[in-house]
Amino acid sequence: MTESRYLRIVAAFLYVLAFCCSTASAQDLNTTARFSIESIQSAMASTKLSKVTVKNDPIYNDARMYEGYPLVLVLKTLAVHLQPTAWIRFSCRDGYAPEIPIKKVLDGSAFLAMRSLHKTAEHGWEPMWKDGKQTSPGPAYLVWTLPDEKPEEFPWPYQIVSIEVFSRQRESIMAPREAGEIASKGFGIFAARCLKCHSLNGYGGEMGPELLDPCSVTQYWTSEFLQAYIRKPQSIRAKARMPSNEDLSDGDLRSVLAYLGYLVNHRKNSASDHCPVP
Repeated sequence: MTESRYLRIVAAFLYVLAFCCSTASAQDLNTTARFSIESIQSAMASTKLSKVTVKNDPIYNDARMYEGYPLVLVLKTLAVHLQPTAWIRFSCRDGYAPEIPIKKVLDGSAFLAMRSLHKTAEHGWEPMWKDGKQTSPGPAYLVWTLPDEKPEEFPWPYQIVSIEVFSRQRESIMAPREAGEIASKGFGIFAARCLKCHSLNGYGGEMGPELLDPCSVTQYWTSEFLQAYIRKPQSIRAKARMPSNEDLSDGDLRSVLAYLGYLVNHRKNSASDHCPVP
């Protein structure tokens, strides 16, 4: 092999290697992008704050005015690719982590509030009560200008510390197609109501306990007890922070338990020998 041919082969190899590495990096960036509130504030520093009025703030049960930015503007400023199938995850200081499809914010109705304009606001925020203690919704609070939004579909997370945008569908993470119709229905309910507070195999919110790793909650609680607790936690445990789900039917609750039961054999540490047999 001549020296010139050898050099051409090496150059071609290095080009392919560089292309593969750059493509992998681009795919990683397009798959997940996480931004702290501090980095968002820095990126938006040259953008003028907008004012918005919400008619029925669920924290204060009254109309409130805030300053901040439309969430879609924040995402565009951060150069986030607004894919229709993408999702947004809001991580809060207390472990609450709701997720919404990005298409819900494209109309400009989602607003990232950075401070309150209410007359009683101190240091940028109006005091609020949580767990018997006075605190504030800062450093950031997601509010909506829609008139009749449902909290399950349009959450109002406060004390937001970071925002994550990801292009994968949640169904590909925790709801394999072979789960069956009933368990798949249960996944839909769990994803909408429970995943923001509870995690499965480490994925989800941290406000409530992990429900799958290392032992599934269905392995140490009976189905009857779980259904009663999900429907009305305060009837089982005094001062339970988990909200009631009394609007769920018996069939809805059975589908949630079917989904959790299906996941028993898909635990991160499924080889654990100290978990009871369901």
